[in-house]
Amino acid sequence: MSSSKSFNLVEYRGGFRDYQRHLLRRMESRMDESRINIVAPPGSGKIALGLELVRRIGAPCIILSSTSTMQHHWGENFIAHFLPEEEKACADQYVSYRLDSPALITTVTYQDLSEIVLAQKAHDEAEKKAAEAADKVGETYVNAPFEGVNMVHLVQQYNIGTILLDEAHHLDSNWQSALETFLGVLGGEITVVSMTSTPPYDLSEESWNRYISLCGEISDEICVPELVKGGVLCPHQDFVYFTSPVADEAAGILGYRLRADEAAKKAAELRFMSELNRRVTKIFNKHSGYVYSHRTPVVDLFKLLHEYGHMVNMSLYKQLTGRTRVEPLTLEDAQHAYNFLLESQTILRDNEKDQLIRVFTDHRVMEHNHVQLTTTDKIRHTIVSSVSKLSGIVSIARSESRALETDLRGIVMIDSHHEGDLGQLGGHHAPNSVNMCTTFNALHKELPELPVGCLMSQGIVLPAEVEAILRAKGIGEKDCTVVPSDVGGYALFSFAPGIHAVSAVTDLFRDGHIRILIGCAKDLGEGWDDSFVNTLILPAFSHSFNESNRMRGRVIHTDPAHPDKVAHIWHIVTVEQAYDLKSEPTLRLASRMSEPGRGINSADYYMLRRQFECFMGPNEATGELENGIDRLSSIRPPYDSEGLKQINEKMLGKVEQRKKTDELWQEAMVENTRPISEVRVPEIAKVPVLTGMNVFLLLLAAVCIIVGISQLPTVILFSYLAFLMTPDIFWVVVILLIINIAAIVWGIAFVVYMVPLLVNHLFALTSLRSLCKVLVKTLKDLGVISKDAELVMESMTDRNSLRVYLDNCSHSEQIEFHKAVAELLGPIESPRYIMVRAGWFKRLLWRWSFACPAVIGKTDVAVKMFAKNMRMSMGTMKFQYTRRELGRKYLMYAQNYSYINNYHVTCEKRLHLLKHDRK
Repeated sequence: MSSSKSFNLVEYRGGFRDYQRHLLRRMESRMDESRINIVAPPGSGKIALGLELVRRIGAPCIILSSTSTMQHHWGENFIAHFLPEEEKACADQYVSYRLDSPALITTVTYQDLSEIVLAQKAHDEAEKKAAEAADKVGETYVNAPFEGVNMVHLVQQYNIGTILLDEAHHLDSNWQSALETFLGVLGGEITVVSMTSTPPYDLSEESWNRYISLCGEISDEICVPELVKGGVLCPHQDFVYFTSPVADEAAGILGYRLRADEAAKKAAELRFMSELNRRVTKIFNKHSGYVYSHRTPVVDLFKLLHEYGHMVNMSLYKQLTGRTRVEPLTLEDAQHAYNFLLESQTILRDNEKDQLIRVFTDHRVMEHNHVQLTTTDKIRHTIVSSVSKLSGIVSIARSESRALETDLRGIVMIDSHHEGDLGQLGGHHAPNSVNMCTTFNALHKELPELPVGCLMSQGIVLPAEVEAILRAKGIGEKDCTVVPSDVGGYALFSFAPGIHAVSAVTDLFRDGHIRILIGCAKDLGEGWDDSFVNTLILPAFSHSFNESNRMRGRVIHTDPAHPDKVAHIWHIVTVEQAYDLKSEPTLRLASRMSEPGRGINSADYYMLRRQFECFMGPNEATGELENGIDRLSSIRPPYDSEGLKQINEKMLGKVEQRKKTDELWQEAMVENTRPISEVRVPEIAKVPVLTGMNVFLLLLAAVCIIVGISQLPTVILFSYLAFLMTPDIFWVVVILLIINIAAIVWGIAFVVYMVPLLVNHLFALTSLRSLCKVLVKTLKDLGVISKDAELVMESMTDRNSLRVYLDNCSHSEQIEFHKAVAELLGPIESPRYIMVRAGWFKRLLWRWSFACPAVIGKTDVAVKMFAKNMRMSMGTMKFQYTRRELGRKYLMYAQNYSYINNYHVTCEKRLHLLKHDRK
């Protein structure tokens, strides 16, 4: 690399859009951070933003991409849009595509880095083994030089200061391990800039934490409303269509539920199960910390024993749960209890574990060496790939076709490994899976007038009449062979290599010769201009979230030919049917999976809820733009078959309301709108100060004060007269005087004690504001958020909750704050520290317990500061570290008695578009 080449002559030659300028302005104060993580949705100009951030950092950069196409795309964009014309002649000194000859910008793939890191590891291991062998025979070992690229030396030699990660959220394990190794060796000397179009919200908690450690917390985000407002994306709405498993699928799931119920019962009947209550009690008496640290599975075990008639230590159960009656057992509880028994080293003997394993193995409810009573990979696959989704595809296509008529341009996205066999086309056999062929058959059978295309590896199924159109465009018989299919009016088109089949199909699709196109992500995303597509149907979620969201991003792009375009995205979800004890009396536990209040029982829906955290759109009830599936107000209980049918009817009824969707977007995106990361706190999260006991004591205190003061002169007079005239009763009168004065003092003391609590917490708004102000002050004192950050709380009367967010601060500070609020005012689970209010004589009032937010609970000093600040709102607060035996006991008490846990308070984190700047 030429040392003379720098960013001095480099600048962006295009014009940044408003939302891009806003993001770059917000990032000015964060350019010195070691981790910068930007979310830029499809169409937002991710590459231009990434290169501009690299230019502003000013250090030579290595850009890592997932494919060679994207590798060159970064370099070509830098040359085309950042280099001045006079410097393009020596562009190879600015941009390199090889790590062994870096330039100012070196763009390579994750695979390139992985190979280099693996080669370095292999060399180091060989060196170590050779050194050990030489040491054993007393020889002097001479290091063999490493002939590959030494990344550390390369970074130091060429002053590499920035690593840009493109779409680092979907790396395979080898690439991610190599990248973690590389960054781990470099330490904090490098600035890591991560550019992603889609945060990986579908990751497990462990994988998410690994992603955050690699890329850092999300620093800033370009929201979809900004892109709609900028004319990059069109107004759009998401819909959910619910189906139930077909008879064969339901029978298979039911059979598993029956086996699971029977297995739970048979295992509970084993002889040693009656001994478990005594064993757990004995363990608790000797080592209570073990029971405290395994509170949840022990409670589930007690539920299991009680369900099947075994003795339960009610005293211990009450201590663990705060309840005097054992709650009903569910399949989830039984599963947790049995797995706990198999994993525990202190409760069961080896032969007893073998007996349990034999029962579950015989009933075929063991999977991956764990008891699986609730679900299995097979059940999840059955739900996700249910044949019932074909009826959903047909219903959606019928409704969209009725609304749009010839303007319909829809895509049905099928997983690539669910292509099917051409021999299935036109078949009359009942479908056994959702694949391209069965989807085509269902649409052709139910909607014969709707022209459909199907992209398959064996060829492209198209209406036979389009052959003439292709021939008229100069595509001859050598370029494309046409074979009639078994489906009337359709043929199989096979294009010769080198012929642009994608372009040909795109033209047919755009012109309306095809109105529904079926394909997989790979075929649908290969370079065709799809801005005219206005409907996307996603029947399954086994494809990666990244693939489906990339297709979603393409579909919601604006179409210059149709400026009034409004896109619909349909998600099809299969819901497990409810179980009725009247028809299946042996389904003792499984019937409780569908009890009122338990929500939608679906692996599909669970994943979809997480994915909707990434989707913003109009709230059907309020018209506001926000993320989360709760913005679809049509999804409301009951969730039985009739309830789901009504939800579907409401969803399909909105198909003809594209104009209303457009109006909702336009009304929400007025001038000065801006996205805000907020947390919605239910009003029940307020501190309950007017409890029955407190009301009684307040009344008693008022009586003591009023009566005591009014009677005080009389008692004093009697005392004086008794002292002068009747010494025999003097001490009796003195005792009455003391009681009178004590009542007054106690009454005044209790009122003084309660007044601050009543002032701070009598109403929901003042109570939650008081707690949040303490949190804001602590975070400012710790430097987590800026001193200029301002707390904003707004009442949401339609939802009985409050909107809480920070103003005058960065997006990442908003996220850090709302995480802290959700932890403070959310269920107490397993925090490092808990906070408990101390009453008179240092008695701990467990009802007023809170989890200490993780960002504060990192150090004792921060926790002490938080406890001190909490005095402004709650009075004296005691904190306790929960990772020791006493702390686990305190944590258990807090979980059992805290009003937050007892009221089942849950806080929702939302991305919301504010309609107006606050004054």
